[in-house]
Amino acid sequence: MSPAEGTHDLRRYRAGCRCDICRAANNAYHTGLRRNRRNRLASASVQHGKAQTYSNWGCRCARCGAAWSEQLKKQRKSRLSRSAQIPHGTLSGYNSWGCRCEKCRACSYAYELANRGQINTRTRRWAHANRPRVNETQRKSKKKMVDKLSDAARSRGNVWTGPELEIVARTDLSVSQQAAMLGRTYYGVMNMRRQLRVNPKVIDLAGVK
Repeated sequence: MSPAEGTHDLRRYRAGCRCDICRAANNAYHTGLRRNRRNRLASASVQHGKAQTYSNWGCRCARCGAAWSEQLKKQRKSRLSRSAQIPHGTLSGYNSWGCRCEKCRACSYAYELANRGQINTRTRRWAHANRPRVNETQRKSKKKMVDKLSDAARSRGNVWTGPELEIVARTDLSVSQQAAMLGRTYYGVMNMRRQLRVNPKVIDLAGVK
């Protein structure tokens, strides 16, 4: 009996079945392989600073991460040089080729809508397993945004006006959006938001009820 005619498992996945059971079996198999490689990584004689060590052994040191990033850049550059071959209107065109045409965007959006629950689950699982890395990325991103707003803060140090406080009191705008609109610093807006909750004078000036 061929794998395609048997029970749903890894063999049937390799025969072409893509049902949830076969996908789960394939995921479990590769997860086990990656776990075993990571467990052997400390004692194995692998060469760091190579993209293969990043992808095959799961090494996440700085040298292997840089090599992997460089390989991805070369692959994207190669694909862009073959733009005539882009499969427009497919998920591959959006993710692998980096195309952002209307058809590829629509395909990516439709995929996210259809698989939102699964994508969110994978994202939360990855974030939980890589919490230090996520925290560091968020810290750098916030610092970059704060520095950018500080450089453009034309009204830094000026007395806050009523119209400005009315904008700060709006709940449909984020702190960064308000800071960009008013020419204020990120932490200046944050402080004024706190004042709007506890300082009666500021509350009256903003006309918040």
